[in-house]
Amino acid sequence: MIITISLPAFSARNLYVVKSDLSETIYNTTDIDSITFDDPQIDDNYIISLHDGENVASFNVSELNKIYLGPYFDEDDINNNEFGTTYTFTYKSSSVTVFPTPTEGITVEQNGTNIVVRSELEGINYVLKSSMYRTGSFKLYSAHKSQLTLNGINLGSSNGSAINIQTGKRTFVVIADGTQNYITDSAVYPVETEYSEDQKAAIFSEGELIFSGKGSLNVSSLAKHGIASDDYVSIYDGNIVVSNAVKDGLKSKQKFVMKGGSLNITALDDGLDCTEGYIKIYDGDINITSADKGLVASYDSADVVANFEVFDPSVNTNITINGGTMSITTGVNASIDEQKAHGIQTSSDVIINSGIININTNVVNKSDGINCNGSFVVNGGSITIEANDDCYPIPIFNAGTLSCDGAIYVP
Repeated sequence: MIITISLPAFSARNLYVVKSDLSETIYNTTDIDSITFDDPQIDDNYIISLHDGENVASFNVSELNKIYLGPYFDEDDINNNEFGTTYTFTYKSSSVTVFPTPTEGITVEQNGTNIVVRSELEGINYVLKSSMYRTGSFKLYSAHKSQLTLNGINLGSSNGSAINIQTGKRTFVVIADGTQNYITDSAVYPVETEYSEDQKAAIFSEGELIFSGKGSLNVSSLAKHGIASDDYVSIYDGNIVVSNAVKDGLKSKQKFVMKGGSLNITALDDGLDCTEGYIKIYDGDINITSADKGLVASYDSADVVANFEVFDPSVNTNITINGGTMSITTGVNASIDEQKAHGIQTSSDVIINSGIININTNVVNKSDGINCNGSFVVNGGSITIEANDDCYPIPIFNAGTLSCDGAIYVP
């Protein structure tokens, strides 16, 4: 008889398997699909197996000392990841030098200053640098998670995204300490067809984008979003400025998490939009100036059906603020018929536990300070709101509840 335990999704932790001789093997719980116990029919050699897809690690229970879960392991923290091999791409006026010469498992295609990297290797750090502004682009296909270090790069694309990560794996974008980096897309993108790859932003990734580092990054989009991911975006550190975006300043799909650093956005559409997930702010400074909504978790049944997709009511679109400072101004440079440029909007709950929040939506008609279809809960922090319409939800417009133990100031 085999007993199978399927592991639910939970925060990454280390699973320690300790043998009788005290030797230890460590597994990340996010890599384990299930655990099976094989009940022996002949002897007492019970077998426990850890399954990761087709990979199986099996242990004889009689040879084990113990199995235990370690503390929380943050797999998105750059310090918990190793990228031991570095390739440096130095952009020049008409070419790019690559050092060292790529080895087996990684290829670099060059068309002037446009670079395409295809990698099957693990643990690679791709460093981009230039001495001044260069026209060019960087595209990456990788079978594994990667580090992308911006080490004083000033790069502007002439044909779509300047940085295009065509992999569903995590990309750790490290803004090198003390550096100034500038990324710009083109004003015109290639014509899209059913076979086209996504190019949704000046910096775009099919997978997760995780920002850290002590440097500065300035992103300007002349045609689309500033920064976008078809998975999720996390910011741990760094001074990130989206100085101009024709569409959203930052667009994330599954979630947006901020744990530190600063994020300044100027956008002609929404400031920060999470389309199919939640927004959680732990710390850091956010400053949004937008024509349309400021901070929005925009998953909506009508929009999903309009895109011929299936609506998933289990999607969590809560907006939770646990700390930091936030300033949101909407309606700036809005079109004359623009309406409902809410400061914070979600179809679910807005939960504010701490932090200093300032919202101004005075410019555009029918613009609420905070608009939510769930509960509006204030457990702490300080909130100042100036709105053209409702400052925050009242029972007639709020399908949930209003609970306030913090400070809300309405001039």
